[in-house]
This record gives sequence, structure tokens and C-alpha cells, in this order.
Amino acid sequence: PGVRSVKGLSDYELHSYYANARLFIFLSRIEGFGFPPVEAMSHGTPVLCSDIPSLREVTCGSANYVHLDDLQVIGEKIAELLSNVPPDANELRKAVSGYTWEACAMQIRELLLCEYEKARQQ
Repeated sequence: PGVRSVKGLSDYELHSYYANARLFIFLSRIEGFGFPPVEAMSHGTPVLCSDIPSLREVTCGSANYVHLDDLQVIGEKIAELLSNVPPDANELRKAVSGYTWEACAMQIRELLLCEYEKARQQ
């Protein structure tokens, strides 16, 4: 009860779900960069995600982590997070505030300029 799985949402609908969720659950075994947890946290929504290095990194240690092989623990953690006072939404937003498209573009620009300079020197 109370769990909803949705797909095919517009950006507006997706961000509305992020903003109004009590908990965002992202249980992935392999992840390059976890956009969904970052997006949820940017709305101040608590996140429960897989305890894998990439998700620890992108959530800046501010999510709740579980190992995927113990379903009992996952269920208990979900129940705990839903029954406790939610974390400070502003703290969650602040944790992932460095992940913006502008910051991403600037880092890519810097990387490309660095590579261009290396190539020029060869």
C-alpha cells in the first residue's frame, strides 16, 4: 500500500513526484552516474539506494544505503525511514547542489581545453 511505480512521465510530472515523495528508492546493482537519486535529493526527498561506490559518490554520503542481497534489511530500512522524522530537506538539497548542468558543462570545457593543450604540445 502506498507504493507506486510509474513510467513515461513528462519532466513536470517526474519532478512533481520527486518533490512530493516521502522516500525515493533506487536499488541498482550497476550504475555509472545515478541521476535519479541526485534529482530526488535536489527536491529535498530522502533517498534509499544501493551501497555501491558511484551512488555513494553522487549522493555525497547523504543518502541511506543498503546491500542488495538482504531483502529483510531493505524492508526494515524502508519501514524505518518512513516512520522516522524525515531529514532536513535543505541539507539534502545542499549535498547535491554542485550537480548542475552549468557545472557539468564547465568541467567538460576544462577537460577539453586541457586535452587540447596536451595535443598541441606533442
